Amino acid sequence: FGIQDMDSKVQEAINRKQTAEQSQAAFQVSKKIKYQSINFDLVYGLPLQTRSKFRRTLDAVSKMRPDRLAVYSFAHLPWMFKAHERALRQEDLPSAQEKIGLYLDTVRHFTGEGYVMIGMDHFALPDDELALALKNRTLHRNFMGYTTLHGLAQIGLGVSAISDFGDSYWQNPKDLSEYMEQVFDPKPQRGMKLDPDDQLRREVIERLMCHGEIRFDEFRQNDFDFREYFQEIWKPYEEFAKDGLVLLEPDRIKLTESGHLFMRNLAMPFDRYLQSSSSPRFSQTV
Repeated sequence: FGIQDMDSKVQEAINRKQTAEQSQAAFQVSKKIKYQSINFDLVYGLPLQTRSKFRRTLDAVSKMRPDRLAVYSFAHLPWMFKAHERALRQEDLPSAQEKIGLYLDTVRHFTGEGYVMIGMDHFALPDDELALALKNRTLHRNFMGYTTLHGLAQIGLGVSAISDFGDSYWQNPKDLSEYMEQVFDPKPQRGMKLDPDDQLRREVIERLMCHGEIRFDEFRQNDFDFREYFQEIWKPYEEFAKDGLVLLEPDRIKLTESGHLFMRNLAMPFDRYLQSSSSPRFSQTV
């Protein structure tokens, strides 16, 4: 369920009205028909959001006790989604410092309520298969979030939908008329085929984001030397270690408890496209 926030003023600001009663009713129906696992999506950093308001949303959600929660940072991208995002007033958005407070409140709240923190933005009850996958090191992450499934093709249907097929990604047109044309003449408008280096970096980043560590021996094949291959990451990682965010051990890189809060940032040195880009293609990590 896409809850985002239960505060009525915040919902008005993002033009997404959904009362707490409606969410509760949908949740109860799902429980009644015995859905195996129920997930709520929340978003922090929305217009007019404050820590006190968001705590009320966290309280209301935890009382319902969904099996899983995904709590995402709102990405303000006016250069990509002009009409909708430019309608949002910049002064209504929480500052970066306020967003950190919202995130920390969320982590403390749900872990205090008995949820297991999964990676950087998911939570699950201890008996949920997502929490069990974390414990068994079978957790995976794709562009949609954390999952217990690995290697399955994802076919995106609809405007702007993204598909993932092994070593390829492609995206449908963002314009409705262009999309309708391609329904009858299907061909990817935008896509990328991953080379071996892309696939290796994807796997390394996934291990870091799923397990909070990178074990070098998991990449030792055909005399592959992890340290030698990723020479460019050691300088920033030495700084991360000085800041107490990572532990640099002979056989692995391991995030500290503080480092888990900056997991996305700590994965960035492995992204060669991010390192070579000077344009604002990515949303802020906080």
